[in-house]
Amino acid sequence: MVTGYLLKMIFGCLPVLVFLGALVHFDSFKLVRIPIILYTVAAGGGAAVAGYFINTQLMDSLNISYSDFMHFGAPFVEEILKAIIIVVLIQTNRIGFAFDAAILGFAAGTGFALIENFYYLAAASHRDLAVWVIRGFGTAIMHGGTTAIFAMVGHLLSLKAVRPNPLHYLPGLGAAIGLHATFNYFLEFPVMSTVIMMIILPTALTIILRRNQKSIHHWLEVDFAAHQELLKQIRSNDYETSPAGQFLSKLHERFDSRVVNKMIYYIELHTELILAAEEVLKAHERAEAISVSAEIKEKLILLHEIEEEIGKTSLLALRPHLQFNRHEFWELYMLEKEAGFAHPHAH
Repeated sequence: MVTGYLLKMIFGCLPVLVFLGALVHFDSFKLVRIPIILYTVAAGGGAAVAGYFINTQLMDSLNISYSDFMHFGAPFVEEILKAIIIVVLIQTNRIGFAFDAAILGFAAGTGFALIENFYYLAAASHRDLAVWVIRGFGTAIMHGGTTAIFAMVGHLLSLKAVRPNPLHYLPGLGAAIGLHATFNYFLEFPVMSTVIMMIILPTALTIILRRNQKSIHHWLEVDFAAHQELLKQIRSNDYETSPAGQFLSKLHERFDSRVVNKMIYYIELHTELILAAEEVLKAHERAEAISVSAEIKEKLILLHEIEEEIGKTSLLALRPHLQFNRHEFWELYMLEKEAGFAHPHAH
């Protein structure tokens, strides 16, 4: 009996963990650290617990059968709960590339699937081993895959956003809910639903990731050149004729000259550190050893000090005109992690 229970646990939980491990292994940049993966798995488990209570309450309130709710209600509730975890990670600049999004999205789904399968194992341990094979290779992979797709689509659509826009997350959420609902619709044909999910999700993940991997090198080269040019402009008179420079000139009418000078220096320092971060990313791409200099560490600390002096109001006024997007703030977060900061700043 103990052996049978262990086998059910293994088949119910191991496939999704192996899939997650494979994603981490094939990440060439290795920017997603194990601690944040574990935190995300734990958050996914928390979402599963919340989903249980919400689903139960909704079924009672709506007086709807379990079967009907699994088809129409559960996909909405569960995908939204998992999506909240990813939105928080994106909006706090914890995700840089689509592969990072796939790993953390799958991690959130893994946590959800593990808690769900542990619950079903406790409630229905008498079911045949085949049920747990289907739950492990079907339901669990579905939870990880749908959230990974949501994370990648949401990340890509919000990548260049200067300000948060909830609309960026709707296409990915719609895709995740649609896939989840499709899987649940075929629950009466579990083998078919498992086979379909094992074909659709890996294929979708592969297409998105291949496209993203091809664009990363080009993006690094283009962004690096653009930031080099911006830094050159800042350190010359050319910057005053640019849109951002003209905006800063107008700030002299609203702010003290000392504050404006701080803003200009903030832009220069910000751009210089972005270039340093992109050098680190290039080193990751070449699989080279990385060491952040003491000078860069000091400048990161100085950047925070200037942000405090300028104040949040002035920074909020400044950033849209300078087109500082979410990806640049992630680069600063990544640079602080590489520099060994205990608590990297979300910017």
